[in-house]
Amino acid sequence: MRRAQTAMRTEQIEIRVENLSRAREILSELLGTLDIDHGGRIAHDLSMLYGFLLSELVDVGIRRDTLRLGRLIGIVNTLSSAFSIAARQLEDAMPALAESA
Repeated sequence: MRRAQTAMRTEQIEIRVENLSRAREILSELLGTLDIDHGGRIAHDLSMLYGFLLSELVDVGIRRDTLRLGRLIGIVNTLSSAFSIAARQLEDAMPALAESA
């Protein structure tokens, strides 16, 4: 997404289109792998967030709005940080979980 933002600023159309498309593909894959039936509220909320991001990326691509894209990048960065923290916490908890099993 950052590459697409830079490409927008420098009017590199092909790079912008390629990177926005890649971001949409990644979000579509994340959306498609959610288990809504067993994932509870978090799966539902992530589904809504991914759908929002996909919609916004389409609009950003049409309007070439670097400011909105910057906001989306911020959302994705926050989500990525949250996933990293959750993964570390799970990794730290694994020995205790294994002992109790």
